Amino acid sequence: GEGDEKVTNTYQLIGKFLMLKGPDDADNKVESMEHCEKFWYWLQDKGISAHRSAIVKAVACKVNGLFPGVYDPDLYDDDDE
Repeated sequence: GEGDEKVTNTYQLIGKFLMLKGPDDADNKVESMEHCEKFWYWLQDKGISAHRSAIVKAVACKVNGLFPGVYDPDLYDDDDE
C-alpha cells in the first residue's frame, strides 16, 4: 500500500478490515457478505493479485473470534477456496 493506507503488519490489516464494516445508516447495514467483498476489492486495489479470498477468510475468521457475528461462514461455499 501507499500513503496513509500503508499496511505493514497484521494489526493494521485487521484494523482495515474493521474499518470497512461500515458505514451503517438507517436504510443500510453492512452485513457479512458485503463487508468481505469490500475487503476483497480493497486488497485488489492495493495490488494483491493472489490468494485474496483466502486472506479475506483468514482475517474474517480471526476477527469473528473477537467480535462474534462479524463473519458468517455459512454464507460461503467451501468450494470457493
